[in-house]
Amino acid sequence: MATGLNPIQSPCAEAQALALVRDHPCAEQARKWVMLACVLASSLAFIDGTIVNVALPELQKIFSTSVSRVQWVLESYQLFSSALLLVCGAIGDHYGRRRALRAGVVIFVSASIWCGMSPQITHLIVARAVQGIGAALLIPASLSLLASAYPEDLRGRAIGTWSAWTGVCAALGPVAGGWLIEHASWRLIFFVNVPVGAAVLLCLTRVQESRDSETEHAQLDWLGAALITLSLAGLILGLLDAPALGWSAPRIVGCLVAGGSLLLIFLWVESRRQNAMMPLRLFHSHNFSAVNALTFLLYGALGGALFFLPFYLIQVKHFTATEAGAAFLPFIVLMFLFSGRVGNLMPRLGARPLLVAGPLIAGFGYVLFALLTSQPGYVRAILPAILVLSIGMTLSVTPLTTTVLNSVREQESGVASGVNNAVSRVAALLAIAILGAVLQATFSSRLAANLRTSKLNTAQQAEIYSQRGRLLDARLTTANPATQAETNRVLAESFVSGFRRVMQISALSCFLGAVIVAIFVQRTNQPPNAAQKRLDAIHSRK
Repeated sequence: MATGLNPIQSPCAEAQALALVRDHPCAEQARKWVMLACVLASSLAFIDGTIVNVALPELQKIFSTSVSRVQWVLESYQLFSSALLLVCGAIGDHYGRRRALRAGVVIFVSASIWCGMSPQITHLIVARAVQGIGAALLIPASLSLLASAYPEDLRGRAIGTWSAWTGVCAALGPVAGGWLIEHASWRLIFFVNVPVGAAVLLCLTRVQESRDSETEHAQLDWLGAALITLSLAGLILGLLDAPALGWSAPRIVGCLVAGGSLLLIFLWVESRRQNAMMPLRLFHSHNFSAVNALTFLLYGALGGALFFLPFYLIQVKHFTATEAGAAFLPFIVLMFLFSGRVGNLMPRLGARPLLVAGPLIAGFGYVLFALLTSQPGYVRAILPAILVLSIGMTLSVTPLTTTVLNSVREQESGVASGVNNAVSRVAALLAIAILGAVLQATFSSRLAANLRTSKLNTAQQAEIYSQRGRLLDARLTTANPATQAETNRVLAESFVSGFRRVMQISALSCFLGAVIVAIFVQRTNQPPNAAQKRLDAIHSRK
């Protein structure tokens, strides 16, 4: 994972940009404008992928809605930014990278204004979906435009600079977002995208167009993009609504069956298309398949943790939004400082031992999260779990990138890293829905038991249980300080039970990833390909 990316981004974005571009460097005086435009554009997409997490508890309270509806605020963004990532990357090569980046900024900023002005949660969900389309254009176009602007001997340093600055933005974004939510309004976390987007458009007026002449006349895989988007939408809709409607409800069964069927059709179509957005032939490599399975498990666990941790911090531990935004800062800092240095261990140890050790350590980080209680405190309770998790992820990301690139031919390294990028995003998308269903099921079960032994009367118990879909935001119509305190206690203990179950599953996911690597990833003595050499050069400069 590039250190400049937020924690749920793919580990292969840098390598993807390096592998896909051709040598069309722009004039030296224009490169500073390319760098500024690409850093700001990337930061728009990366920060909005996580900054909204801090706002979710506040959004649930303001809109007085269920957790599943709040989940859609994040999932709608993730859905389109994940499903359209590969085809939008091809759009930049096909029609022009500057044009794609400019279109992405316009879509993203317009959707941000819509988000900030949303009067209802439904408006916000739809606006976030449009924002996701813009992000799918921004992410690959910004990196490929940057890589195409520099000659090969300067490209590694340029992407290292990009990585450093986007790392700073990723670290400060949730903290700044939390401060805006706490001291002003949640709407400002969307409105601040407007001046940033305007700055990107201004920079792009100084940048020349760049496109890949070899793909200019190639057909884009719109059918594949449509199938995977509809498939994921059906699966997510079924998973998010199942806790409220029941798993046997016709609507839920229909969504899940339709989503699963479309996924099978997508795989069938991709296996037969010459211009497939996801060439399935890459998975003939055991190493490539195993490492993508690890990516799915590792980043799925991380995506779930990043979603539920703010609820725990704000609604159980009573952190402010600013404090919740800063809670994961040590993770990003450690990733930023040490991911590149892990690359120095690989010539001596190889990728396989690190890919086993890293997920195992990350899994123990989730075990520490699973041991958390509703008692206050950050340094003694939460920080150790974050530090252990960050060590595990830091040991994993660079070896993961290396194995992905070295498991395919050099001319396929671009599409291989793009596929891995998409896998990491889809993993987070599905994990939030699946783990959300697990948390709500556990919460409902524990809430029923806790209410029976509580000091609340029968009518109050029924009122709280009827609002179980809102989790910690359930409220009594009339309550005195004593009954409100008892209600808060019952809700907090029930939520902690669900939170622990989610973290236990995340830990098992990491442990399973380590087992898959230990069994299926083969040791190779092949020299690294050209893309990997350039990636090593990037890390050596950080």
